[in-house]
This record gives sequence, C-alpha cells and structure tokens, in this order.
Amino acid sequence: MSITINTLTLLVLALHLLADFHLQWASLSDGKRARLAPLFVHGFIYMTCMALPLLLDTRLWPGLLVIVGSHLVLDFFKSLLLNKGDQKGEAALFFIDQALHIAVILLCCEVFFRPSADSGVHTLTVDALKWVLLLLFVTKPANITMKQALKKYAGFPVPKDLPEQATVPGAGAMIGNLERVLTAILLGLSQFAAIGLVFTAKSIARFDRISKDQGFAEYYLIGSLFSLLWVFVGWIVLYKLL
Repeated sequence: MSITINTLTLLVLALHLLADFHLQWASLSDGKRARLAPLFVHGFIYMTCMALPLLLDTRLWPGLLVIVGSHLVLDFFKSLLLNKGDQKGEAALFFIDQALHIAVILLCCEVFFRPSADSGVHTLTVDALKWVLLLLFVTKPANITMKQALKKYAGFPVPKDLPEQATVPGAGAMIGNLERVLTAILLGLSQFAAIGLVFTAKSIARFDRISKDQGFAEYYLIGSLFSLLWVFVGWIVLYKLL
C-alpha cells in the first residue's frame, strides 16, 4: 500500500507537536532565550523525531531536512526577538512562530513528499493517525496556547475577603488535558450531550470560588469556552475538512 501525501502530512504534523510541545519542558523552553545549549538540545530532540519517517522511506530526507533546518532558524530568531523585546509581544511571537512552522511543514509535504509513493507502512491508517494527532493537539499544545492567549485576562484582582486558595501544582493543566481528551472521545462517539457533563463536573470543583469571585468566574468561563473551541476546531479540521 502506498503512503499518501495526506498520511505523510498527518504523521509529520504529529511529530512536530510531539517534539515542539510534549518533549520540550518549561526550563528548556525558557533556557533558549539566554543560551544556545538549550536550543541545540531542543534541535536534537526535534531532529530525532523528524528522522522517524526515514524508517518508512529514506527518500523523504530532503523535505525533513528543510523542516528541521527551518525550525531551528525560526527558533533562533524567536529567541533573539524575545531577548530584545518586552513581554507584551511574547504571545504574538508564539503564534507567528507556530504558524510559520506549520506552513513550512505543509509546503514540504506538498513539494518534497508527493513523489514518494512507495512505502511498506500498510498498518498506518489515516484514521489512526488522525486520532494520534488530535490527542497530541488537545493536550499540552492547548495548555500552552491558552496560557499565551489568555495572559491579559489572568491579572484579575482577588477579593480581600476571599481565603487563599490552595491548589496542587499541575492539577489545572491535568484537568484541562483530561477535559479535552474526554470531549474528543465523546465527539468520536457522537455523544454530544455528554460533553456538557464534563464541564459540569469541572465547574462543581470550583463552584465556591466562582460564586464569590467575579474576576475568576469570568476567567474560568473564557478558559472553558476556549478549551471547548480548541477541541471542536481540531475535530472539524481533521474529520470534516481533510
């Protein structure tokens, strides 16, 4: 069975999300701003992930080389701009950087990978790759993107009469990941009404603060709607447009 351009595109996009988000921890990402060593570490991880398709077809190396090289160049210039600019432009740089990465990947899939028709990967189906890509998309990339997009809404004042809220580090991100994964699964099962139960359960845990803190309630609602929209957009793109 030949590997199609669609299958290759899905595979490379999944590897991009894996290397650029899931295998890039916070200290490594922050370290790229000040030193070259973290940039090289990230580049090595990214290159290793992008080399995996060569196990399927060695003729893919020119396109993969362009993807890896452009990724390192873009990350280098992004680090330079972050060091010279202020924090206000960080979110814009993040979105521009990711848009350019995705654009390069799609262009390389169209230009370099189309002639590669032969492959022995008959076990990799398009539907399976779509699910892998969707799950990678709705977890850590969603958390990081939401943090960048909603940064200006996070500085709301906490009422003085409200007791300090003790939270478990990382619990919010894990709740968001589980929420979006469950939403994606329910979409796949066409259980649309059950999606509301997921958000109801999430709201119960924060009900006391939501009812007493207007700023937090608004931020919580924006975050929940953003999270829901993120899954819907990913689902529509993968299963309706592709």
